[in-house]
Amino acid sequence: MTQSDSTDVPIPPRYWWLKRLTLAAGCLVVGVVLLRLGWGWEANRQLAAEIARYRAAGQPVYAAEIDKQFDAVPDEDNAALLYEQASAAFVATSSSGRSIADFYFGGRQRFEHDRAAAAQLFKANAAVLQLVHEARSKPRVVWRQNPAAILLGWAPVQKEERQDFLYLLGFAAKYELVTGDHAAAIETAQDSLALCHAIESYRSAFSADLAHMWFGETFDVIEEMAASLQIGHDKGSPDSVRPATADRVRSFIQALLDEEATRRSARRCCYAERMDNLASLVPGTPPHGLQRLTAFLRGPVSVLETVDSCHVWTEASQVVADGLWPDFERRVPEEKARGFVHAQSPARGMARELTQRQMARLVIDRYFTYLARRRMAATALAILLFEADHGQRPATLAELVPDYLPAVPIDPFSAEGATIQYQPRDENPVLYSIGRDGRDNDGTKGVTSFGTIDFANSDIPFSLAGNERWRKARPRQPSSQAAGDHEDEQHDQRKPDDQ
Repeated sequence: MTQSDSTDVPIPPRYWWLKRLTLAAGCLVVGVVLLRLGWGWEANRQLAAEIARYRAAGQPVYAAEIDKQFDAVPDEDNAALLYEQASAAFVATSSSGRSIADFYFGGRQRFEHDRAAAAQLFKANAAVLQLVHEARSKPRVVWRQNPAAILLGWAPVQKEERQDFLYLLGFAAKYELVTGDHAAAIETAQDSLALCHAIESYRSAFSADLAHMWFGETFDVIEEMAASLQIGHDKGSPDSVRPATADRVRSFIQALLDEEATRRSARRCCYAERMDNLASLVPGTPPHGLQRLTAFLRGPVSVLETVDSCHVWTEASQVVADGLWPDFERRVPEEKARGFVHAQSPARGMARELTQRQMARLVIDRYFTYLARRRMAATALAILLFEADHGQRPATLAELVPDYLPAVPIDPFSAEGATIQYQPRDENPVLYSIGRDGRDNDGTKGVTSFGTIDFANSDIPFSLAGNERWRKARPRQPSSQAAGDHEDEQHDQRKPDDQ
């Protein structure tokens, strides 16, 4: 056979399938690349449009823009340094083993039963309390790192005794109430409010959540004050009591009603979380091999997930500005119809999107809960001033306007913009918000299996007869109820334990 004859031999028919398969695979690769490029273009277009919307609204986009306010300030003007010194000097436990938390959660009986240990702890932390008080007068707060790490030792090593710093100011205010120094108790409560504002000024959802938890402890103290605080011109104050002055109480009410700083911090928190989502698109260590291909193929998924997460935090920031929880329920519903992102990546897409959604709902829910309690705390103090002047509580909150309040505060959970509610009953007078379920239950509340208030399924009460966490979670029946209702009440109180 000659060389020319060998080159003219046709490909055997059995190899045609390989040729066709190769051609089909090549077309598939080209199609996938074109689809990926088109999909990526659309994802980047949506991201650019979202960023342009932020720019048009005058909102920060990247961390460097919001961090301008955290430029270096002189140490003498920085309250964060004093808070850091206070945390470092904090004494959590007495020589007898009693801790700050023991007294904070133990109630008035704990203070009275172990007064020597309480006095020792209060004295040991006198310098700490003075540092916190001085910090209140500083014009700026610039944290070197997350305040949870500085104040509570949550990172890098969690120290259990440091966590009790959260309860120090509440312990001090309650100790001052028990020992009759009501003037100092008001000052300490206002110091606690200032510390809460300082914590929430740090731009992260975690610090905002920590601040809202700390706000809760502050309002618990004010709730306890509502039952026992003596005001200066109250002639019924015993000689052993140093009453608070009316002017100091009025100043505290004004501080509670001034919500601009906390709104600004909440919006900044939402912007910061949005920035973190945008920062996640910046590549880190370059991938190799198959990871590079995977990153290329799912790049648009990450971009679209980021766009959706940013949208969630943008809506949250707008709701903070508007000031009503029902707006957030409408803008960011708990369940969302499956969209393009979830169709492409149902597992990871849903997990990430719902995580962002759940985080936003958690932060905003606690923000509005704290906002309602803040307004009720101011109203409770105004009622105390009214009672000191008139010898009795007002029949309606309208009687507080304009001498004690500029207006009756709005309930942030009310879709109609209704005001905080008031039940001036004899045995347990209460202020309350209708809560996130939007139903007015006359100030009653459910309890969880742990005995705490179930804010998700009840009104948010603020007792004017003292903080009921020191006693029971469920409010007592009004004094006008028949004595026969007592048996039903006992049955209801057993329900949480039986569930």
